[in-house]
Amino acid sequence: MSEKDSLAVSQKILESLDRYYNISIDAVNTKAKEALRYIPQAKLSNVATRLRLYHYMVYNYEVLGRSDSLLYFFQYGNQLLEKYPVVIAQVPITAIKFLNHEQLFYSTIQYNHTKAMYYLEKAMYICQKYQIKDIEIILKNNLANIYDKQGQYQKAFELYQQIDLRKIPQPQSIQGVNILTSITWNAIRRKSFKEALQANQRSIDWYKTLPENNPQVIENEEAMLFFDRGICYSNLHDITQSEVYLNKVIAYFQENHITKGKYLSLTYLQKSENLTWQNQPYRALQLLQQGLNAIVLNFNQIDFAKNPTLSDKIYDKKVLFDLLSRKAQLLTQLYQQHDNRVSLEQVVKTFALAIALAEKHRKSLAYYTDKIDFSSQNIAVFNQAIAMGYLWYKQAPSIVRANVVIRILESIKAIALIDKIGNDNLDMSPQSLKINDKLIVENQKAASFRQKLSNNIIQSKTRDSLENLLNDSELKAIQLTSQLYQHIKPYPMANSAGISVRELSANLPSNMAFLNYTVVANHGIYVWLLANGKFSLKYLPQNNIQLGKMVSALLIDTRKNPTIFSYKSSSQAQLLYQLLLKPFEKILNHTTRITISRDGLLNYIPFELLETGQKSDDYLLKHYAISYQYSVASYLMGFQKSPQTPEKSLLNVSPFTQTTITQQGDTLQALASSALLQYAKHDDLLGKKATKSAFLAHYRQYALIHLQCHSVADTNNFGNSYLYFHPSETEYRLGFHEIGSMPFNHCQLMMIPTCNSANGKVQRFEGVLSLGYAFYKAGCQSVLAAQWQAQDASSDFITSRFFQYLQKGQPKDVALQQAKLDFLSDSNLGNRLNHPFFWANVCLIGNTQALVTSRFSSLGWYLLVLILLGLLVYGFRKWNAKKFASESLFY
Repeated sequence: MSEKDSLAVSQKILESLDRYYNISIDAVNTKAKEALRYIPQAKLSNVATRLRLYHYMVYNYEVLGRSDSLLYFFQYGNQLLEKYPVVIAQVPITAIKFLNHEQLFYSTIQYNHTKAMYYLEKAMYICQKYQIKDIEIILKNNLANIYDKQGQYQKAFELYQQIDLRKIPQPQSIQGVNILTSITWNAIRRKSFKEALQANQRSIDWYKTLPENNPQVIENEEAMLFFDRGICYSNLHDITQSEVYLNKVIAYFQENHITKGKYLSLTYLQKSENLTWQNQPYRALQLLQQGLNAIVLNFNQIDFAKNPTLSDKIYDKKVLFDLLSRKAQLLTQLYQQHDNRVSLEQVVKTFALAIALAEKHRKSLAYYTDKIDFSSQNIAVFNQAIAMGYLWYKQAPSIVRANVVIRILESIKAIALIDKIGNDNLDMSPQSLKINDKLIVENQKAASFRQKLSNNIIQSKTRDSLENLLNDSELKAIQLTSQLYQHIKPYPMANSAGISVRELSANLPSNMAFLNYTVVANHGIYVWLLANGKFSLKYLPQNNIQLGKMVSALLIDTRKNPTIFSYKSSSQAQLLYQLLLKPFEKILNHTTRITISRDGLLNYIPFELLETGQKSDDYLLKHYAISYQYSVASYLMGFQKSPQTPEKSLLNVSPFTQTTITQQGDTLQALASSALLQYAKHDDLLGKKATKSAFLAHYRQYALIHLQCHSVADTNNFGNSYLYFHPSETEYRLGFHEIGSMPFNHCQLMMIPTCNSANGKVQRFEGVLSLGYAFYKAGCQSVLAAQWQAQDASSDFITSRFFQYLQKGQPKDVALQQAKLDFLSDSNLGNRLNHPFFWANVCLIGNTQALVTSRFSSLGWYLLVLILLGLLVYGFRKWNAKKFASESLFY
């Protein structure tokens, strides 16, 4: 068949798809595949037709609940639009509808609002470029929907006010119902419930004007409108009217023999809320169970993996989380009323399952802001789970109960960090997958089959049948890959579900304790400690306001230069020691190292400067080597990383020159230091060579990286935190977001002891979002950074000694402790600069193990000389310079 005839046949089939769509989804599937066979993919004239067919396939698999296949056709459609942008000019409306459908999938099914916004913006751009005003109304509505889901209700409301329903091109279009429904939910979220009722009534009236068998009306549309009305009346506390409409929803599903579905589950959830307000908790629990039954097959297991789903279409992790968390809260209420029919164990296990599900949902969200939004909206559930888990553990302490409590506490720590590290380190080897070998073999066969078909198509004249086989095999391969990923353990301990006391204990050195703090707003601090196989969990009923005052007073005083201001915070340091560490003294007496996972305001405290109060200046530093972790999961991941061994050991980057130092004075010492360069066996980028482009070109070759760059930390907007290289290039800044997206898995130690490199905004559920955080998130095993402005003489001394102890094979935390103790005992510097301002700012984050590269030890003192050189240059600049002109942003 000629190309012209093939195109004619495919277009004829395409014209018939609307008719088939209203009769049979299977018919659409068959006919669309038939049409795909007749379209030579490479011909530009057929691209528009192919895009329309892909969109039909998207509709098809959406109805069938097959999100893996649906994503497959979205991907192919996007590739067409990117490869042949001219098709947008040919069929702009088709392109807009395709992109709009994609954003709806991400916003309503995947809850990935950031990605949805991306596709929506592309669709709106096409609308504006080609002046397609009627569709722009629909896109504005969808944009307002996303604002609603992100919690920006007023912004969404302002957009809804711009929409003129009279401009909808077809008065009998379902779009009027959709827009009015969106306005209804915006009013509900703004707590304007009477306004919501009015909008809902308008949407029902509009719906009634639609002709029967309207192809635009989606399944369950009328039931969804009744559901919205029931929600409105519930919020107006008119329970009677609410039940009338919610019962209509139930009746609709029963009449149509529908037993599973999202809206059916949500209806049971709302009816249970109504009964709770009427003080009928047991009846409310029964309805919640019915809602759960509409989502999953089995709810008797605490292990989420043992709760199978029926299909992607009816499986909604967010709805299931809402049902489970509400059930846990109801059980909590009954337990607190001393109802012996409800056990504390039942409460905790329900919370644990809800939180495990929340983690799965949160991991499916691709963007950090969406993860944070979800966690913030449900913080009351997490806090209540923590409180009940603590009571359960104290009721009968055991390792099993400790594991459950740790997993609950960990579920709100470093959530974006853990997801990023886990996703960057997927191990696809058969040994790590631990799944059915047959599945792997099938996947390999499918991939091989696809490759053979592709080769045959290139050589064959009979493209049609071969291409059809290829399409089918690609679908099969996509589905098999999806099954594989469902069984993959992405990374050891990539979420809290895999954490256990045994696992952590096995990875703790015998002389190290793990200390974990979780600050719960208006509840106090939950602290657990693991050392020498002993586990201890305590609750500190500390007033958060009082805690904030203590921490603030300590930080303000500590970060003042004592050559100008006197130090008055020994009492605060002692009070914080009594609060945070005194309860664990007996266990800690048997250890010499502590690694700490901080939370909330505690992230700002260098624990080394806390004082026992037994004698003057009895800092914690003198008793323990201190390091920090973002969470238990991040600590365990540090032991599992196996990066490729870099070719070289150390890269030193110093974007300032001897000439600069000479201009500042101190010429003799600068020259003397520079004379040592020829003996140092290392690689460095100095002065004008220390550009951003040079660093990016070479950094992956080194296990150790030392960046002596000027740094700026924005404590309000972490995205504005930067490292500065030599400004000889147009782009000389390396920012927080760029660092986080770079591969640093090869790096055993990143040293950035520059001003405020460990300082930043404390983000709830994450920690301090600093430049150090960005490097750790990017894959660095360990990061040495500074929590406030670096001081030259002390930084020179501490960093030099730190390297000296590392060369002797000391663990990193011990090396840093010894370096600081040497500084304090030094007869020259220590006596003058023993204030915590000079030594407590430098901290170690991440893996504490000794450096493993043999090249590092072989360099010996030459590496130390190099670091001393860089630090001296850095020190001289700081010591003598007042401030650089605005064009000189480097040290």
